[in-house]
Amino acid sequence: MGNIIKNLNGIWKFKIDPIEKGEKEEWYLNNLEGREVKVPAVWQSYNQKLTSYTGSAWYSKKIKINSNKQDKRFFIEFNAVDYITDVWFNGQYLGKHEGGYTPFKFEITDYINYEEDNLLVVKVFDPQDNGEIPRGKQGSWYTRVSGIWQDVRLIGYEESFIEQVLITPNIDQSEASLIVDLVDIENLTQPKLEITVFSPKGNEKKTQIKEFNYQTNQEYKIKIDNPLLWSPKNPWIYDVKVTLKDGDKVVDNYKSYFGMRKVEQKNGKIYLNDEPLYIRGALDQAFWPKTIYRAETEDMIKDEIMKAKNMGFNLLRKHIKTEDPRYLYWADHLGILIWGEAPNYARWTPQAKKRFKDEYTKMVTRDYNHPSIIIWSIYNEEWGLEWNLNDDPKKQEWVIEFYNYAKKLDNTRLICDNSGWAHVKTDISDLHRYFAAPDNYQEWQDDLDDYVIGDPDDNFVDGYKYNNEPLVISEFGMWGLPEIDQIKDYYNGLPTWYDGSAKLFSEDFKVPATAKKNFNKYGLDKIFTDINELARLTQKREFRGIKYIIEEIRKRAEIAGYVVTELTDIEWETNGFLDYFRNPKQEYKNIVDYNGKISAMLDIKKRNLWTAEKFVAEVKLVNNTCNPIEGTLVWKVEETDISGELKVNLNKYSVTELNNQISFVVPEIEGSQALRLKYSLQVGEKIIAKNQEELTFTNKDATQVNDKVISTVNLNQDLTQNLRDNGYQIKENFTSLCITSKLTPAVINYLRQGGKVIFLAEEGAKIKEKGMINFKRLEDGESWDKAASFNYINPDYFNELPLNKISGWELANLFPSYTINNLTDIKYDVVLAGSFKGWIGQFGASLLKRSVGKGNLIVTTLKLAKEYNNQPIGTLLFNELTEII
Repeated sequence: MGNIIKNLNGIWKFKIDPIEKGEKEEWYLNNLEGREVKVPAVWQSYNQKLTSYTGSAWYSKKIKINSNKQDKRFFIEFNAVDYITDVWFNGQYLGKHEGGYTPFKFEITDYINYEEDNLLVVKVFDPQDNGEIPRGKQGSWYTRVSGIWQDVRLIGYEESFIEQVLITPNIDQSEASLIVDLVDIENLTQPKLEITVFSPKGNEKKTQIKEFNYQTNQEYKIKIDNPLLWSPKNPWIYDVKVTLKDGDKVVDNYKSYFGMRKVEQKNGKIYLNDEPLYIRGALDQAFWPKTIYRAETEDMIKDEIMKAKNMGFNLLRKHIKTEDPRYLYWADHLGILIWGEAPNYARWTPQAKKRFKDEYTKMVTRDYNHPSIIIWSIYNEEWGLEWNLNDDPKKQEWVIEFYNYAKKLDNTRLICDNSGWAHVKTDISDLHRYFAAPDNYQEWQDDLDDYVIGDPDDNFVDGYKYNNEPLVISEFGMWGLPEIDQIKDYYNGLPTWYDGSAKLFSEDFKVPATAKKNFNKYGLDKIFTDINELARLTQKREFRGIKYIIEEIRKRAEIAGYVVTELTDIEWETNGFLDYFRNPKQEYKNIVDYNGKISAMLDIKKRNLWTAEKFVAEVKLVNNTCNPIEGTLVWKVEETDISGELKVNLNKYSVTELNNQISFVVPEIEGSQALRLKYSLQVGEKIIAKNQEELTFTNKDATQVNDKVISTVNLNQDLTQNLRDNGYQIKENFTSLCITSKLTPAVINYLRQGGKVIFLAEEGAKIKEKGMINFKRLEDGESWDKAASFNYINPDYFNELPLNKISGWELANLFPSYTINNLTDIKYDVVLAGSFKGWIGQFGASLLKRSVGKGNLIVTTLKLAKEYNNQPIGTLLFNELTEII
């Protein structure tokens, strides 16, 4: 292991070399005439001009080495440099390294000048075309990463030294096995190892020491009596010191640590230390706003981990990135599980496959001792397999061989072959399923029941079958925009990614600059105080939807866990639970309610109710702990006298549906109101879980319109009768107001002559007579883009209704399947409701008003006709339209 003689982090000279003249001009012989920069750091973080720079760049640093160390062997060790590294020391070429994520070193012993400064020069090349190198999402999705981005050190060794120690815990045998790799063992006459295991801090167990004669490829076993098992709740760490001796002479010391823990899967469940483990995870892409690929300080890492734990997460999936060792250290010591995943390449070529396998091997070997890591992914969504695994037997064979190789390399962890997409051979059957709620709440339930649980074989390549592997929803999520003012304040301006950093995408909603341009263009400034209010309300909607999506997963005991996308925003992608700067978003304090180890949830068939209607909710309780629970569920509808209690008995590691329901009759109220049903699980006086649901109550009498005269065209019989029931007088001839589902020539003629028309266009493009209005079909079912979308409405036009500006459960079952797309052509007066994706892109209207000739036209794609007299808010909204036209 050697000793750190000098930490070489700090100020270096830096110079780019776009035309590759550095070697020809022998830049390695002299200190560069470049600018001073901080190392470690990716060069994209130095200034905005370098954000898109690829190619070669040079670094140099002068080093003083004390003469009293001349009995050592000296190495320059780099923890990670992206991508190809050439190194010179005092003009001598040391060698080349390829790879962007794992450590390497070069010996400099024979080239040191002890009398004066030594010159270390590093050339780094990162190609513009990175399709055949392990890269993860850099460049294609987010900012590129290049240069010396992890620590650099000068290490002193003896002639022989310990290169690596791999430690395998075995809790069944109460022992740990060590494999020790030595360098230049031939220099030793009597090589011995002394292994010392230190008890976890805070425990008074004795230190264990054992001595062995060294043999190559030997496994050394140390008994761990009554081991303290590592877990997120109790992250017990055993420190280890391996001493290399030549006879009785100490030659080298190697320090590491491990945790006594075991992970396995069986019977559709994941087990940690022989106890069921339910994964409550978050995807973590591990980018940072200023330093991009590396946290500025370890305090930032610790803070992020603790925020994740406080939100209820027990796992982070490190998404296609070999993570910074500092992060893994704190995951081990603070207690959060890690799902590791190798950075992908893009193109399926022999060289790309070799590079990928090398990188995967180095990742697993480097991180083998970290107890927090319980899963390795090989591929993500077939990235690198060119998205045709199901149709290519050779790729299927490659994945099977890679799984077998991965298991041989590390059989102490679970292996996922192809995260989220079709599996071939895997320990986890995980899926990526993006839905929006409450927009598609029923589709999400159906997807879980009919596909995820109901047809698990469909998640495998044709010819391969589900074999009761744990089912994990390892990606899903919804967007919530950050406040633009916070971005400006953090960067003291706007970063380069604000104008778009994703090279794979051209959609406007993935470019932050779109938001400010479209905020005024589409009249959102008439609804929201400013763009920051809009952002805050999208965050509230994000967690309104995520709450429901997570709860539906957790209600189903067949599913072994989930990983939500994602822990933090990253540049333009804003589906984080924290923003990019690690600030909590709106509703942060409530996340643990549905994401914690104990959670109370309701099955609610109807959230928008009429007075005198009966509300019924099934109660489901999740206990992810090892202790049974006996307590009371206490519930109350705020601002009313409606309340109750239910006795609760929960088994450990259980999902329990109570025999008794929460039920009540909606009381008489005036008009329509939004209320919350709040409930908590209590043991004695202590609240161990709490939650709340959004409801609306509406007086049925509020639907009556007192003989308003209308005419109708092409409305179905049910709607026509409902209108009559609510007091509308329907005349056959055109009157002052026409309700229609088609823009027939007669309707258009009436409109131009001064008539008033409400066009119920929820069938969108299916409507045969729709004039010059074009409709766009919104995504049904599973859709990453749909999960980034928002519906909004201007509540100022509907003062009597409890509407959110960014729509929520009050519009359940009313959300449109189509939006009006050609807004420029139809010259609207005002958009009263609409939808957009992400950064206010792909805008469409779902309710607008426009003038046609002498008349006025309202067009809506909201499902008001379908839900009239069923959905209270939709019914009153329909009636309001007949007033505002």
